[in-house]
Parts: sequence; C-alpha cells; structure tokens
Amino acid sequence: MHMSSQGPKPKRRQPAPRRLTNAEHLSLRGKEGWRSLKNGFGLQVGRVRYGAEVSSVSGDEGTVCVQSFFSGKNVAWVIPAVAQGSGGMRTILNHVEALRREGARCDLHVVDGSRERQSAHLIEENLRRFYGCEGCGVYAAPRIDDSYDIAIATMWNTVPYVADAPCRDKAYFVQDFEPWFYPMGDSYLAAQQSYRSGLPAITIGRWLSHKLGDEFGIDTVPYDFAADENVYQDLGMTRENAVCILYQPEKPRRCKDVTRELIAVLRQVAPKK
Repeated sequence: MHMSSQGPKPKRRQPAPRRLTNAEHLSLRGKEGWRSLKNGFGLQVGRVRYGAEVSSVSGDEGTVCVQSFFSGKNVAWVIPAVAQGSGGMRTILNHVEALRREGARCDLHVVDGSRERQSAHLIEENLRRFYGCEGCGVYAAPRIDDSYDIAIATMWNTVPYVADAPCRDKAYFVQDFEPWFYPMGDSYLAAQQSYRSGLPAITIGRWLSHKLGDEFGIDTVPYDFAADENVYQDLGMTRENAVCILYQPEKPRRCKDVTRELIAVLRQVAPKK
C-alpha cells in the first residue's frame, strides 16, 4: 500500500497528570490575573500555572491534579537556519525538548535565506550531530497548517510565517533585542519591524520584556535567566588573573576594532599579567 512521504501524524500522547498536595504553595493564573494560594483555598479547575492547568480538585483526598497546558498539543516552531555552535539555537532546542517532556508534539520549520537551502534530511542530521536533537518533525521550509495548536517564532525572519499561520495560539520567543545585531540598514529595520507583528512575546530576562513593552506596546511574559547546574558548576579552582574576550570579527555588534584597542591598552597597563 502506497504511503504519503509525510506519513500520518502520530497519535497525541496523553501523559498522566502530575499530582501536587494542597499544602504546596501554588501561583495560579486566572482571568483576574496572578494569585497566590495555599492549602487549596479558592482553587478552581482551569486556572493556569506556568503552562500547567488544574484539571481537577479533590478536597477529600487532599490533592489537586495538575496537567501540562501543552499535553497533547501540536506545536510548530519556526527556527532560523541550523548552524553549528549557536547558543541561540541551543536555547531554542532546550525549550523544544522541555515542551516535548510536557507531552507536546513539536515540529521544526526552518527559514533558510541562503541560496543553497539544505534538505530536511540534512537539517535533521545536523540537529542530531550539533545539538543532540532527535524525534521532531523537520521541514526545510515553513509549512504550517491548521493541524497545529500553537506556532512559535524564534527570530525576526521567522515572524511573518507565524503571524500568517492558521493557529489559534501564537507567540514570539525573544532572546535578544535583535536590531542591535546589525548596523543600521535593511536587517536592522526588519528586525525592529518584527516587534510590530502583534505576536505576544516570551522573553529571557526582564529588561527585554520592559523594552519591548515600553517601546513597541507588546504583551510580554518574561522569565529569569537560568543555567543547568549539571553543566555549570563551581569546581573550587583558583581563578587565574586573565581576561576572556569573545572575538567574532564577522559580527559587527562584537566591535572588533574596539576589542583590539582594548587588548593593546591592557598590555600597556599590565604587561606582565
């Protein structure tokens, strides 16, 4: 029997809801806004806590049943071209994996502006080799249809695809103020215009949330910077008297000329250190 090259989409996973005791302190988001509750007082079905919704309340058992908002959802992530060693891509894929652990099905739709666009197979292989990312649907160009519940933009050039997507829920995952990646010109203005798309933004850090909200009127949800303590640890070593500089001359925002001048000044001030 002939099968389509895309194949049928797998069934949505329905993981068992996590159960929390009423004694735990919950911050729940309802229509009235954020509210802190203890001991289950005023707890209602349907309220949301950081992507988890209360699906049932049982006062007799002293438990509440909390299920991920993303459980069983189809999520389209629109991402830039996949290159090796990108911290921004690593962060995106970490969040993709987090949603998958919550029971979401995630597809990656790649926006590649280069003349030699990579095939979906090569993109999938690079995701595995460079970032250890496996198990997602991969598309060499955005193909977002109404089978998706949520679409998420991750860079300024991915925003138009999400803005035009036939999804009920859309968001813009913002890691940096991207106009500052470029000198004044087409890319600067296009990145700036992406914040006028009407998409609500999820930002890393509160400064970015305030900047987008104040200057562009965007609805934003910030979260604080974090680090994986399994990777980044205090090894108890004595720090050497040294300066570490990220030198990327191909990126104007890294100020290569200023960096070289700074190194020359440091050598004059502390030639033996």
